[in-house]
Amino acid sequence: MADAARYSTLTAEQRTFYEMEMLMRAVGAFTHLSMAQTGIAPASQVPENSGDTINWRRMSSLAAVTTPLTEGITPEPHDISITSVTATVQEYGAYVFYTRKLALMGIDRVAAEAADALGEQAGDSLDQLVRDVIVAGTTVQYAGTATQRSAVSDKLTAAEVLEAVATLKANKALPVADGKYYVIIHPYTEYDIMSDDTFKQLFYYVKERGDENPLVTGYVGDALGCRFFVSPNAKYWAGAGAGGKSVYATMVIGKGAFGIGGLAGYMPSAVRELTTNSAESANTGAKVRPLRLIQKDFGSAGTSDPLNQRATIAWYTTFTTARLLEWAMVRIEHTTTLGG
Repeated sequence: MADAARYSTLTAEQRTFYEMEMLMRAVGAFTHLSMAQTGIAPASQVPENSGDTINWRRMSSLAAVTTPLTEGITPEPHDISITSVTATVQEYGAYVFYTRKLALMGIDRVAAEAADALGEQAGDSLDQLVRDVIVAGTTVQYAGTATQRSAVSDKLTAAEVLEAVATLKANKALPVADGKYYVIIHPYTEYDIMSDDTFKQLFYYVKERGDENPLVTGYVGDALGCRFFVSPNAKYWAGAGAGGKSVYATMVIGKGAFGIGGLAGYMPSAVRELTTNSAESANTGAKVRPLRLIQKDFGSAGTSDPLNQRATIAWYTTFTTARLLEWAMVRIEHTTTLGG
């Protein structure tokens, strides 16, 4: 048996409290997942007793009409093309043990700490699942003059971001919100762009010179038609670039580029914290909550726990994600100063 975390058994009131502890875990910022749950990407639920497969269907754009109608003549109809993307819902979850001895003798607030850790684990796990799907997209841009990952040696610059935005606009990809495309960067990438002269001028001269200026707070904010978000889960490939440098992925995303789904009633939810700090709320302020907290009391294991010594607390959810519009997101691959 794994080492047991030890705390008291849960009443109904305690269960509600610990579910909220899961919700409000503030250690990580799970950007990829929270984006998918705040209107950026289609979120679909499979009704109960309806299988485990989600089908996203998209009608392709119709060609522009540049020829005038001829009086009395009915023109030819336009063909409709529907693209279908399917994904199978999977189950995810984890649990920890706790023992009766510390339920009776313990003085630490271990239950709340365990709920915190499980909430963080759930959000982190699902965030990485979303990341791994979208980072595998086929629209890729290599920094500098590189034409493949093994040749990448340049850092992210404003020019690279502008090129990616131009690609999305040329593809007629819609901005996510407020006319902005969303960009997910690694903290090491944030370090580089905050040292970049172009970005510094944008943030220093365009933003108000106050306590919320990015040069003071470290919040990246909006620039170049994009809204920048920092995530420690941003993808990188250790030693994959030129000279053994690590290569980092910066994702530039348009609306509807990917979708998420799960079984009805068992999908994770994201709640954005209320804050008076506009910079903070615009950044990665969403906390991820697994839909189900499952607690098994002492004695529930039957003969496998004959002395009623063990109980468990767990999170459980169902989830899947898929890329829907390959041309609505661009992966910029580059190096960083701090990433080796």
